[in-house]
Amino acid sequence: YAAGFFYGNTGTFTRWISATSAAIGTIAANALGHFPMGTSTGNYRPLWLRYSANLSGGSPGGTVSVLHNGTTGTAVASHNDASWNGGTIVEGVTNSNWVITPANGFAFTGSSGDIRFGGQGFGTNTLTDLDATLAASVVGTFAAATNANTTIEVNRTALTTAQLTNTWRIGTSYAFQSPLPIQLISFTAKPAGNKVNLNWTTLTETNNDYFTIERGKDATSFESIAVVDGAGNSISTLNYSHVDDEPYKGISYYRLKQTDFNGKFTYSNIIAVEFSNTDDPNFKVFPNPINGGENIYLLFSGNVGEEVIVVVFDVTGKESYSKVLVVQTVGDNVFAIDPTEKLSPGVYLIKATSNQNVYSKKLIIK
Repeated sequence: YAAGFFYGNTGTFTRWISATSAAIGTIAANALGHFPMGTSTGNYRPLWLRYSANLSGGSPGGTVSVLHNGTTGTAVASHNDASWNGGTIVEGVTNSNWVITPANGFAFTGSSGDIRFGGQGFGTNTLTDLDATLAASVVGTFAAATNANTTIEVNRTALTTAQLTNTWRIGTSYAFQSPLPIQLISFTAKPAGNKVNLNWTTLTETNNDYFTIERGKDATSFESIAVVDGAGNSISTLNYSHVDDEPYKGISYYRLKQTDFNGKFTYSNIIAVEFSNTDDPNFKVFPNPINGGENIYLLFSGNVGEEVIVVVFDVTGKESYSKVLVVQTVGDNVFAIDPTEKLSPGVYLIKATSNQNVYSKKLIIK
């Protein structure tokens, strides 16, 4: 028995099924999905089965496995779904997909299998434009998309066991009105002297108006630093770049905000660039390396009354210590950090954030 949600590009959710039939929302009364992939919010990507089954094997029964690949973006398509309103061309399909594998005696009775899958994070779409499809073809029979339990649910009916055993995707028949997200295949930030070179590449774009480059001192608060026009619609690989002339000292965090012509937008992953400040006279950590049990001192220069937030992270990124310090005098101020808790031996990152700057130092405790 497993409770909760399953998400990732490498994990597989396998379910033993002994019921000879099921409808959407049944099998242990699980209206959230027979395979509740994703998380309860934000990345909810469930899959349901409706079927009449021939079950063999020792129990009897059989298994159905689902692997959800959450890769973002869209691939261009041009195949025809003859069962969709007499014949409809699928213009694009998601890179996100659901790989279904029945085994151990699970088999549909004839063409009695139906599936429903979908979820959140696919932008703003018109349900009548959406379809359950394979990458370049279709099997089974079209059924209209729904939103009974989540934002998007695409449906396919009259499937045989062999047809069920496929990699399923969400397709769109009208890429301009129901664009699936751009396919961003890379986004990098690299220091170059006292600047940062930002580069990103798209494989496809649909209804893409522009990109906004955002920078932050941490991974939660961002400001816009540049706007770069998008290509609108493209099925070719496109490369973009921008130079940040004024990155923060220490660590700068960046993300891309992609905005469609209709005003809808999505964000990329957050990436970080760290500038070494070992020679910066305004921020020093000493002694370093340090023996366990000794006090750790931080030297900081700033304006009188300025607050400095000091956070110590271990190698896993977990916060081990934090404190707000206040600059007391003009020139160098020396503070003892962690005077009583005594950090365990290991490697740490000390990050100090003021109104103007972000500094970081590696600390080694023996």
